[in-house]
Formats: sequence, structure tokens, C-alpha cells
Amino acid sequence: MRVSRFGSALLVAGALVAGFVVVAGTTASAVGNPVEYSGNVTTCAQVNFAGSTWYEGTVTSSVGGTAWFAATVTQNKFVTISAVATGVTFQAVVVKGGNGYNVYNPPVLNMQSPLNGGDNIPDLSHWFACYTYDPPVTTVAPTTTTIAPTTTTIAPTTTTIAVTTTTEQDSGPPTTVVVTTTTDPAGDDGQRSLAPLPTTTVRGALPVTGNGQASGQLLLIGFLLMGFGSVVLLLSRRPANS
Repeated sequence: MRVSRFGSALLVAGALVAGFVVVAGTTASAVGNPVEYSGNVTTCAQVNFAGSTWYEGTVTSSVGGTAWFAATVTQNKFVTISAVATGVTFQAVVVKGGNGYNVYNPPVLNMQSPLNGGDNIPDLSHWFACYTYDPPVTTVAPTTTTIAPTTTTIAPTTTTIAVTTTTEQDSGPPTTVVVTTTTDPAGDDGQRSLAPLPTTTVRGALPVTGNGQASGQLLLIGFLLMGFGSVVLLLSRRPANS
């Protein structure tokens, strides 16, 4: 009894796994590129892309294209789009030949028209692409410039002005004034030899400038007068016969 139940469970599990594989395989194979149509089309609007930019390619072996992509045709049968610029989006590439056309999206290598009745690839009758271009946005990183502050140090300037002070003094250095007097020792004829009298030395400070100079001169004159007065006094006291 338990064995039969275990076997039934295995059968159910196997069926589920098999079903999943079949479904997955069918879904994968259902996605195809291109999509084949009979008849003829010549515009993007006919393939439901009226707002796209239309590009018509050549049907003979050559290399062409636009600034946004390159288109290469080989053997008059196969179309390859390359060098697609950033910002270009293809909505459809239509390849017509024989009694039908193929629609590719996205483009692939060696796109072709549907096979004819003899399972051969017919030559191209025409082909075109439908695309849009959205220029990429260029982001410029902001540039930060840091300017270091500049510090200018100005050394203080010291100006020394010499000040000369002139002090006027009323007295100068000590000055020695020497007054010399002589006497008439003998003789009436006036031809007497005069003996030197004692020397009188007067020490004092003679002013140098201003009124002090005048006072010093007067003092000197006074001393001279005193000296001559002494001489006259001595002569007056001499006896008459001497």
C-alpha cells in the first residue's frame, strides 16, 4: 500500500517536471527575430513607427550609413548595421525581397528577406531602417578652485630722530687773567729801570656767549684799571729825592 502511494507521487512529480520543460522550450522558441510578413512596405508608418526617422539603404554590395551608424550590404542579399552611436535606438529594420519582407528589432548580423518558394534567399528589392536619436547628456563635473589666502606681513618701521638740545650756560671754563705791573726804583730823569711787581692772578669764570661775554670783558677792564691804579699809587708815595 505504501509502495503504491510512493510510486504515484513519483509519477506526479515526473509529469510536473516534464510539463515544465515542454512549456519552457515552447516559450523560448516562440521568441523570434525576424518577424516574417508577406506583401510589401516602404515606410516606417506601415510598421507602426510613424515617429521614427526613416533611412533607406542600398540593395547592392556597398558600405553606407549615416553619422549615427554604418550599413553594409553583401552579395546583394545581406544587411549588417554597425558602429551605432550612443543615443541611437532602432525600432525596426525592414528587409524586402521576393514576395515578403522581414522586420528585425534589434538589428543583427546578415539580415535578409524571407526565403522564396525554392527555399532560396532572394536578392534585395529594398530595405530601410526606422530609428530615433537622443543625444547623450554630457555631465561636466564642477571644478572647484581653492585660492589660498595671501598674508602680507609689513614689518613696522621705526624712525629715530636725533634731537639736539643746546643749553646756554652763563659761565665757561675757568679763565686765568695775568696782570703784570712794574716800579721805578731810582732816577729823576725818567730813565729808570722798572722792577717787576708781584704778579696778580685772577681766576674766574668768563662767560662764553650772550650777555655773559660782555660781563667778562667789563670784569677784565676792571682788573686792568685796578692794576694801573696800584702803579699810580705806588709812584705817588715815593720820596721826592729818590
